[in-house]
Amino acid sequence: MPDTLEMARECVTGAAYNLDMKPDAILPTHPARTQAPMRRRLRDRLAQSSRTRLTLPAIGLAILLASGCSLTAPPQVPATRPAVAPRAATAPARATLSPAAAVAAARSAEARAVSLSGEARTVALEEAAAAWVAAGDGGAAARVFAQLPASKAPTEPRALLAAEIALAQGQPLRAAQWLDRLPPSSPSPALRWARARVAFARGQAALGVQLVADTPIQPASIEGSAGIERLWSQLRGAAKRGADLTTPAGSSAAVTGWLDLARTALRADQSPAARTTLFQEWRRRHPEHPANGPLVVSMIEASPPLPPSSGRIALLLPLSGRAHAAGTSVRDGFLAAWYARPAQNRPKVDIYDTGTDALAAYRRAVSEGAQAVVGPLTKEEVGAVARGAAPGIPLLALNFLPEGTPASPQVFQYSLAPEDEAIEVARRLVAEGRRHGIALVPTGEWGQRVQRAFEETLRAGGGRLIAMRTYAPDTADFTAPILELLGVDEAKGRHHKLVQALGTPLEFAATRRNNIEFVFIAGQPQAARLIRPQLRFHYAGDLPVYATSEIYDPSPKANLDLEGVMFPDMPWMIDPDPAAVDVRNDLRSAWPERFRRRGRLYALGFDAYAAVSEIMTSRNPFRMPLSGMTGRLTVDAGRRLHRELEWLQIRGGELRSLPPAGLAATDAP
Repeated sequence: MPDTLEMARECVTGAAYNLDMKPDAILPTHPARTQAPMRRRLRDRLAQSSRTRLTLPAIGLAILLASGCSLTAPPQVPATRPAVAPRAATAPARATLSPAAAVAAARSAEARAVSLSGEARTVALEEAAAAWVAAGDGGAAARVFAQLPASKAPTEPRALLAAEIALAQGQPLRAAQWLDRLPPSSPSPALRWARARVAFARGQAALGVQLVADTPIQPASIEGSAGIERLWSQLRGAAKRGADLTTPAGSSAAVTGWLDLARTALRADQSPAARTTLFQEWRRRHPEHPANGPLVVSMIEASPPLPPSSGRIALLLPLSGRAHAAGTSVRDGFLAAWYARPAQNRPKVDIYDTGTDALAAYRRAVSEGAQAVVGPLTKEEVGAVARGAAPGIPLLALNFLPEGTPASPQVFQYSLAPEDEAIEVARRLVAEGRRHGIALVPTGEWGQRVQRAFEETLRAGGGRLIAMRTYAPDTADFTAPILELLGVDEAKGRHHKLVQALGTPLEFAATRRNNIEFVFIAGQPQAARLIRPQLRFHYAGDLPVYATSEIYDPSPKANLDLEGVMFPDMPWMIDPDPAAVDVRNDLRSAWPERFRRRGRLYALGFDAYAAVSEIMTSRNPFRMPLSGMTGRLTVDAGRRLHRELEWLQIRGGELRSLPPAGLAATDAP
């Protein structure tokens, strides 16, 4: 593929790393649901090149030249991380406050309530709860709300406030239950909006639009253009979280247009080069729609995050030494994402080998004019570079610094941390109302990190681990830890003591603890395939089992013993799109023994390009989640990127998709 390599020489500067690489040095990009004509052109191009030696990875590289990245959208941001919470309907003026000022206002309102009594105290507490919602702290709002006097038939303002708090805590079903306690007669505009927001939060996009756009009160007549913007903000957020955008039969023109606009916006995210065309086609389809005005015009004019073509990015990776295989995988993914951008928007990329001295490579990159730096990869390298980071040059480190280690404001940290999966599992359990359970994790640092993240998130949601045990990775018999976790040994001990005390034999029927609501497993596929059957054998076959993605093996036969197990994983590993499957097969052929590990690192490199683009072009990076191959990326106060993942369940050895955690049931009010 000489033409492809020529592109690499023209567009990626080789000042720091020799780009005279083999045709299979860059592996294929994740396609963006490639259209049939594009695929036909690709097949024609490959047919014309049939006399040239093309390995599978080289064919995949041709695929990346004709495709982009498929983006999917996130569930709600975990309550354990900073998030933009819904503004309280009762306090719109607070929307203009800075985060610090909003928190100060909420504290002040709560302090005023303490000194009051009777009805004045009730009003002050409601104001304080609304202020905490506006400040983005649903937990504090719930604490204040709990001090209000109980009411069997809540007023509309009280129910609206309770719904706001539930939404701020990521509990849309609980919010719906509060609103359902109000009488059904002629709801006010505020109640219609509240019901719509709940529908959007539960992934019911069509219902959310219908509640506002299919009523006698249209958004434009409520708040003019602000109403249209408000509806679009809710719909757009639901679409990014993976809501169902199917248009129900018999829908009005208004509802049809809104849902079509949401689908169009997602396609525009996936294909930045076609953005203008996509929105212009939507305008032709819906000429009389309320959104066909300043809203859509602004979306046409909006530029997706792309590094300027005159910019310069330094990519620091271990391309020699013990971590060279991992570094090569990340590099290939990064360059695949770079190729997927329009040629006029590609910045220069300098690649530096950190195999000998990461800090020296970083200093060289800065001295040679890097405007942003991606990498390095290992914890040791990240620590060295972060300590010597130059002010004013953004750094996207591809690993996390140790907890509590200070970092400069321009340092962002992005890693495929196992803690993200543990947090996802704990959040889902809380959302489903399963708050008490047991856990089995491997010994070592990896297991400790997973267990700590899982337990902290579970506890923050009001749950707790009844028991936790560890196992050695080479263990084959899990009888002892399983019996301890299930409490069977305790029951046997009580039976033995009772027999001794009574002096007569008693019949014993082994039973487990009666307060276990889930089992959490972390570890490799071999361990999980042994643990799941042994749970069934020891009276726990009916308990729901949750795990990290490490337990999944792509072979269906290997997963028969994991029937029913639920786990989160990155979109790259599970996207069912045929083109994406083809690319994964190419990678599996290239890396037959280490596909899962290297495939994930490839996805890390791909998303690192999108992340550094966001950092370089946005004044407020990651204000909205960034969707990609490794998940939906959000950022916390310490500028650590976290991933929101997809949910799956193993059925008959195959994967089946599950709805996001935000759609799971919660406790009634």
